Amino acid sequence: MRMTVPAPEVLSTSMVPPCANTSCLAIAMPRPGLMQNPANRLWLEHAGSKGGSTAFVLTQAIYATDKEGNRTELAIFFNDLDEMQMEKLSSSLNVFGQKLLQDAEFRDKAAAGMDSRP
Repeated sequence: MRMTVPAPEVLSTSMVPPCANTSCLAIAMPRPGLMQNPANRLWLEHAGSKGGSTAFVLTQAIYATDKEGNRTELAIFFNDLDEMQMEKLSSSLNVFGQKLLQDAEFRDKAAAGMDSRP
């Protein structure tokens, strides 16, 4: 599948890792930050995120400090994804990250189900 690369002012060369072939081109599209959403400003003091992907890998890193001073950092990595998995995960990753930040019970349940293979 071929993707159109945004104009240079949207995609810098530092956002595209060197690849052995063109099938692993990473696309990093700017998104509104967590703090630009008025609903998030109600409970967050400061927050940010950065995600990325290649043809088979999806990543997301998030940090946040809530109004009560609780600090959270998390990094999510998915590897060896097929096209359907990439589509589903990409469309739900922001909601998943926000739920991890806001819901301690969900966070504990997610952590308990994580694969801890080296």
